[in-house]
Amino acid sequence: MSFFSEIKTLFTAEIEKTPQYLIGLKIKNLIIQDILTPTVNYNFTYTLVDEDFIDLNNKIYETNIIKLSLKLILGFEPEFFGDMIIINMKLFLE
Repeated sequence: MSFFSEIKTLFTAEIEKTPQYLIGLKIKNLIIQDILTPTVNYNFTYTLVDEDFIDLNNKIYETNIIKLSLKLILGFEPEFFGDMIIINMKLFLE
């Protein structure tokens, strides 16, 4: 195993242990529910709420961990505008 692979494996395992990873999984499940509806949406939008954070004084840190988690879960990094996450659905087709 290369040094890069080893670091990636360890870093991935560490992210998967965080409470923010569970928020990423929640967002993934909401995307799946949205896909199962009879309409096709170009974007999926999720707004982070206070309940998504463990410590409101560390929102920036926790948001960054959510970004990393979503990159692992979705395979790409969605757009963030403050507390709003916008996922361009066409990225799943690439």
